[in-house]
Amino acid sequence: MHPDEPLRYPSHYPPTGRWKRFFIGVRWIGPDLSFFKTLRSNQASRTSSSMDAWGGGDRQALAAAVGVVLSRHCRWPAPYFLPGDSLLVITGGPSFAAIDDADIEDAIGAMEEIADLKLGTAFWEASGPGTVGALVDHLLTAAGPGSTFKAHSLRAPDLPKKQVTK
Repeated sequence: MHPDEPLRYPSHYPPTGRWKRFFIGVRWIGPDLSFFKTLRSNQASRTSSSMDAWGGGDRQALAAAVGVVLSRHCRWPAPYFLPGDSLLVITGGPSFAAIDDADIEDAIGAMEEIADLKLGTAFWEASGPGTVGALVDHLLTAAGPGSTFKAHSLRAPDLPKKQVTK
């Protein structure tokens, strides 16, 4: 897998067989979960130039802000996501450890804040099986033309917070 390929689960995951589901996470008996390491390393090797795939403008600006949110709340090593990345993979995180529902709720709240929107549960449930690109496009459409995004209030996870002096 190459860093500019979309992040997707392999065809054997999630497991469909009763015993494979039962033994998920059990080495040698359950399904092979080594692909998580590959997903994580491929995403970690992405750079800011990966964001050129978004085509510039508001779409790329919003995608960059959403990327910081997803990286922070879903524990990905870099804030760079591609339009074709599976949202299920991204929200599932880069390992077989469970992501807390509160993390996802916080991510949703942060994305709504960036786009200055309050979207219903139906919007987010419909977005789940799609791609990061589809999510960004839906957020852009919902925000409407001429919207300004609060991306300036976000920082990459590896940068120190600015100290505010009074």
